[in-house]
Amino acid sequence: MGDQKEKLFNIYFFIIAFVNLGSSTMMQMFNSTITLHIDALDYAASVSGTLISIGAVSATVYRFFGGKLCEKRGRRTLIILGLADFAFMSLLMGIVDELVLLYILRILQMFGYSMASTSVSVAIIDVIPQKRVGEGLGYYSLAASLPQAFGPSVALFLYHMKGGFGTVMAGAALMGLIALILTVLFLDYEKKRTVSHAKRPNTESALQKNALEPETALQECVSEPEPALESSMLETEGKKTPKGIWKFIEKRALPAAWVYFFVMISGSLVSMYLTLYASKTGIDNAGWFFTISVIFMVAARLSSGRLCDRMGVLYAVVPGILSVAAGFVLLLLCSRVTALFYIAGAFYGFGTGMTAPALNAQAVREVPKDRVSIASSTFFLPVDISFMAGSVLWGGMIDHFSFSVIFVTAAGLSAAALLLSLIMFLPRKSSGR
Repeated sequence: MGDQKEKLFNIYFFIIAFVNLGSSTMMQMFNSTITLHIDALDYAASVSGTLISIGAVSATVYRFFGGKLCEKRGRRTLIILGLADFAFMSLLMGIVDELVLLYILRILQMFGYSMASTSVSVAIIDVIPQKRVGEGLGYYSLAASLPQAFGPSVALFLYHMKGGFGTVMAGAALMGLIALILTVLFLDYEKKRTVSHAKRPNTESALQKNALEPETALQECVSEPEPALESSMLETEGKKTPKGIWKFIEKRALPAAWVYFFVMISGSLVSMYLTLYASKTGIDNAGWFFTISVIFMVAARLSSGRLCDRMGVLYAVVPGILSVAAGFVLLLLCSRVTALFYIAGAFYGFGTGMTAPALNAQAVREVPKDRVSIASSTFFLPVDISFMAGSVLWGGMIDHFSFSVIFVTAAGLSAAALLLSLIMFLPRKSSGR
């Protein structure tokens, strides 16, 4: 029985993955066209940077307490509220052109996105066997990878239709509505687990019911203990209750979160400004960068989680970060050889595909069940901060420097991620015997 491999895939896995696919597609559609929309409104690139960063502030605020809220209110409820908010605010952003209103709507939009994405990232860990968490997150993260292939291409296609950015945001809102309906109809695993636990015999009532048969009652109580109680006793034994800020932050997730921060701050350049770079340098079919990127990302994600589970996080993270850095070096050279633009997509996709699931699995590994939601929220907290910092950094640099300088800077930040991962995850030599 102990050797039997636990089942990885189930209906809830696929529903949660589709919700992640929907919200990631919506965000890709926004990110790949907002700079074009702001440029069409005759504002500087730094304006789109501040617009993106103010949304990241909103997401960061939610991430801070989102994990704790997930435990109190439940995953499904927050996914529903988050998707509804995200879809509606996206639709409104496509209608208004007033800059002040765009800032306000962006704050509300990202609050909803953060609510949905945080809850989804916790829900998927609920339905993945603990011993296969790396492998499961590797497959699940494909749902976030695929939008990077078709999201920008679909968004650019819609953008050039009648309605421009408004058409893009209407398409994003429709995707959010589909994900919302699926959540309402099918994501009920929390309710079923609650009902299942409620049906288990209570120790006291079993003794009363079988007062004339004490041996039967005792046998029933002993043979079917309450799993939640048993688990709680095992997990709380010898464990200190977190105090202060550590109620909302999981220390064990911080090393993976910091490494991912540096990976994502360089990656924000690609997701937010690469289409602008391609349009200014005359590179046609920029969407192919993302398509090629995702092909290699999918291949990497299929092996990254299992590699992390079996050999350790560095075996996935180190080659991944080196590949990301190589992608930026190729982008630096593609102004002379256009083909390098698309080859860079392959390196970038493979690199992010290797690092993301491995670091996500590392963040929740060996974390008590009652802290998994906090650990997941902690891991994604620097992601929002990286987009906030990256949007301002890259937007400001675009206004004052060439893209060559920007790509060198991005490669340098990738090198910082590599150095930090070695510091955080290299095994320490024991000072004992």
